[in-house]
Amino acid sequence: MKLNFKVSNINNTTQTFLNDNPILYNYEDTVLPPGKEHYLLLASIGCQLTNCKILEFGTHKGNSTIALNYGNQSLNNNNTITTYDIMDLLPSSLNSFKDCPNIHFRLEDLFNNTNREAQKEHILSSDFIMIDID
Repeated sequence: MKLNFKVSNINNTTQTFLNDNPILYNYEDTVLPPGKEHYLLLASIGCQLTNCKILEFGTHKGNSTIALNYGNQSLNNNNTITTYDIMDLLPSSLNSFKDCPNIHFRLEDLFNNTNREAQKEHILSSDFIMIDID
C-alpha cells in the first residue's frame, strides 16, 4: 500500500470533507490546514485506503474517527474502523456514528497487558494503525 502525503493531494482528496461533516466546524482545530492539524491528513488517508482494517487508539471526541471514515463516506471505500479509548467522551451529537456498521467504538484500556493480549490478533491484523493519545 502506497499513500500520497503531498499537501496538494491532501487538499484535493478532502475538498468537501468539512462541508460533508459540518459537526466538525464546532471544533476549531478540525478546520486548520495540513501542517497545523492532522484531520485533513486523516481524511485523505481514509480516501486512499480501500477494504482496509483501520485501528485508532484515542477516540476522544471522535473527530479523527470521522476523518478516517471520510473514504467510506465519500467513496464507499469499505474500510472498517475500530477505535479504542478508556473513557466515553463522544458528544451526543456524534451518536449517529455509533450506528455506522463500519465503525466500532470500544471502551478498553489497551495499555493493560491482559486487555492488549486479548486483542493481539485484532491489533496485529490491522492494515493501518493511528495512535492519537495525549
